[in-house]
Amino acid sequence: MVGRARDPRPTLTADVAAFRVKDDRMEVLLVERRHAPFRGDWALPGGFVAADEEPEAAARRELSEETGVVAATLRLFGVFGRPGRDPRGHTVTCAYQALFPPPAPEPVAGDDAAAARWWPASAPPQLAFDHADVLAAALAFLQREATLGLAAFDLLPPRFSIEALRHVYQAIAGHPIGADVFAHRIRLYGILQDAETPAAGESRLYRLAPGSARLLALQSPLSF
Repeated sequence: MVGRARDPRPTLTADVAAFRVKDDRMEVLLVERRHAPFRGDWALPGGFVAADEEPEAAARRELSEETGVVAATLRLFGVFGRPGRDPRGHTVTCAYQALFPPPAPEPVAGDDAAAARWWPASAPPQLAFDHADVLAAALAFLQREATLGLAAFDLLPPRFSIEALRHVYQAIAGHPIGADVFAHRIRLYGILQDAETPAAGESRLYRLAPGSARLLALQSPLSF
């Protein structure tokens, strides 16, 4: 009996789910594909990893080339390789998350992207490949990171009001959070410190206290 020939090794790609919060809403950065497959459809920025390139470096490069946006920090949140996800052949992608505080950069399409723009993360257009699944995984990862750690603060400037922090947590959670309840609970964690004394009529501004990650690790997860 002649054995069936094995499929060739998969191609490696890297994709980026970049998020910002605007008008109390989580938004994701997407590009319109200029070429087949899925020409004219929207997708997460990304592309092929070169032979002499690490996946994270490829993710940074593709994000910059296709959108003009440069990410300070990337977090690997998943590897996706379901057979058939790419009609060109078996492709495995390393998926990274990037978080942008305000003012988040406005994208400028380049390379093989026909357009680039921020979209509501909860209501994106039809996405190419399996990027709807990748986006859903990215949002779930962000919710876990915000509950267990300090990811929410990466969507804020270094100094922020408690109200601005509440808006970020609302955008991540996808539901309203009472202002009084939020302010009371976030202060109980002891991870905020005054950034400056506010002038009359101005909101008090805070920053993360030193050792905040350690303080959170010793307490129950953040939940609102």
